[in-house]
Amino acid sequence: MSILTGKRFFLSDVDGTILNRMPLFTDGFVYAAIKQGADSREAREHYHRTAGAIIRDQFESLFQTQRGINPPNLDQCIADYYYYINRFPDGAVPVFPGVHETLL
Repeated sequence: MSILTGKRFFLSDVDGTILNRMPLFTDGFVYAAIKQGADSREAREHYHRTAGAIIRDQFESLFQTQRGINPPNLDQCIADYYYYINRFPDGAVPVFPGVHETLL
């Protein structure tokens, strides 16, 4: 039985309201950033501070604050980020507490 069976509507904005993809996005950002030489803790904190910004801008601003590393290949950062977040199967992202009860 589908979760939408008998429902007369569905929500189209699920990210951040129904699905909690923030940990996945954060881990993807860190994964891509450390491949270019960034510090993992700083990358994680930076992603949380800049959440919601365009991903290219997030990487660019992270590497502007990192000292002692070569300028990154931003296209490769973005490719690595999307590789990481797209490798998980459907259902790997948890829903927020109470979502199933609300929709059923």
